[in-house]
Amino acid sequence: MEALTKLKDKSTSFLPLVQHMKKVANVHVRSAGSVAGNIMLAKTKGFLSDLATIFLGAGAMITWVGGEARKAGARRGSIKGDDVAKVGVSTQTTQSLEEFLATTVVPKGSILLSIHLPFLDEKTKFVTYRTAIRPLNSHSIVNAAMRATIVAENDEKKIPSLTNVVIAYAGLMNHEKKG
Repeated sequence: MEALTKLKDKSTSFLPLVQHMKKVANVHVRSAGSVAGNIMLAKTKGFLSDLATIFLGAGAMITWVGGEARKAGARRGSIKGDDVAKVGVSTQTTQSLEEFLATTVVPKGSILLSIHLPFLDEKTKFVTYRTAIRPLNSHSIVNAAMRATIVAENDEKKIPSLTNVVIAYAGLMNHEKKG
């Protein structure tokens, strides 16, 4: 969150991402967990992840390596992007977060190396939305991210049009009270 806060004036998505991330879990959980762990739980365990939704909406790309990284002697936390070749891992993959979550089969022991968030220009609007039972420390009932590029007016009515529209949403959890 610190890096995005420092760069908030460089992209229209960075400030909304930081504001949304501050609502996820609580300080202790955010300090103990990782963004990569959150994304991998969303992929492998069906975890309803706010982060996966908002990063997908922002157009994130990820780079990951297959399970051979562990077999090649890399220990948890010891492998970096440039070290992949050193440990003999040949299955480094870069793809959109959308493609990763929707189609990719992730071998056991795989490691998420990096998450790239694109810089969005001032013509591209990005917003996130989250509703939960409590503001903090509660799973979202619904969370969403929306992105669109506004193009100049193209008719005499001066109505702008939208291109590159992305709407990502998740959650839709049933929070009915029992009893």
